[in-house]
Amino acid sequence: MGKASNARYKARKRKEAAARVNYDNAKPHQLAALDAEREKLIAAAMKRLPKDKGGRDR
Repeated sequence: MGKASNARYKARKRKEAAARVNYDNAKPHQLAALDAEREKLIAAAMKRLPKDKGGRDR
């Protein structure tokens, strides 16, 4: 049963990955949403970067 279950799991994951919208397969009306999500992720990542303390470079 383990091998069949694993095969079904992997098949489901492949199907989900193929259905996922990205820049390569997006329709024009989906690009704005992708851009907005990208900007949101970039803003969140920028908040996690260490702050510049204004010190001298060594």
